[in-house]
Amino acid sequence: MSLSPGLLRALPDVATIGVQPRGNCAMHDSLAQGRALVDYVGAPTICEGLEGATAERTYAIAKSHSLPITLVDDAETLAAVGFAYRALGL
Repeated sequence: MSLSPGLLRALPDVATIGVQPRGNCAMHDSLAQGRALVDYVGAPTICEGLEGATAERTYAIAKSHSLPITLVDDAETLAAVGFAYRALGL
C-alpha cells in the first residue's frame, strides 16, 4: 500500500479507505498493534502486489489520517475485478 500525504490533504472531502487481502494484511495488523510491521509474512493471495510488510513512513501516514482498512478475501477480489471488467470496461 502506498500513500501520499499530499493526496490525502488535497482531497479532504473524499473518504479514503484502505483495502487489503484478509490473509495478508500487514497495514491492518500494524494499525491494530500500534506499530509498523516491517517484518511480516502473511498467507498467499491473488493480490501479490499487496503482500508483505508495511513501511514505517506508510504506516505513519495511515495512522495520522486514521485510515480505515477493509479486509477482503480472494473471492471478493475476483468478483470486484469481474465487475470492473464487465460493467465498467476496465
